[in-house]
Amino acid sequence: MAACFARLKRNPDAWARFAGLPETYDSVKAVFGRAGLERDIAYLESRYLDGNPDNAYDTVLRRTTDFPDYLDFLPPGAITRKIPLMAKDAHGAAPMALLLFSEEEYEAFVSAVCERLMRLILKKIG
Repeated sequence: MAACFARLKRNPDAWARFAGLPETYDSVKAVFGRAGLERDIAYLESRYLDGNPDNAYDTVLRRTTDFPDYLDFLPPGAITRKIPLMAKDAHGAAPMALLLFSEEEYEAFVSAVCERLMRLILKKIG
């Protein structure tokens, strides 16, 4: 969050919206709302997808209709039910301002989550 607030402080219009609020994720969420948070994510996803036409999102996920229940801590069929929600068209999204996180921070987060999920999946399938 420190990098996020450093960016916000460099943008007087954005920082003015935080007057009197603590430097927390809850404050960011209160000021920008869920739609604001999702807009930057959609923009970064769009940039990635447009720059990587053979990406698994377009070539695999959007064509997936069934998924095994590898992760037993989720309800049966949970991933299959969520695939249509995840497979929305993320191409061409416009950014809010990329104040909340940088492209590098987003990529590092996605990589860390993917690595963690792969460890969980590999542990489950042996």
